[in-house]
Amino acid sequence: MRKPSQLAESWQRALRSQHGLCPLCREPLVYTDHMPNSLSQRETWYAAVRKAMTRRAITEHDSGRTTHRLVHARRARRYNRTQNAARGAAQ
Repeated sequence: MRKPSQLAESWQRALRSQHGLCPLCREPLVYTDHMPNSLSQRETWYAAVRKAMTRRAITEHDSGRTTHRLVHARRARRYNRTQNAARGAAQ
């Protein structure tokens, strides 16, 4: 029997389209080598996954096109600081 997913369908699609990688650091968004076995472990694992990832607007430098991608929350914070500093230096 298949275990029900607790991630939103939009996040599942984004993970598939991104091949499970963060576009900012190219590391896996979700490590699946130790999948949870019990219901309580699964709930804890999904909560950790949702906390570790966030959805951000990422602008591609070559095309200038903005798309929403799943990224590591820690990378998103660093990316935002870098973008804000670049904007401040350009002004």
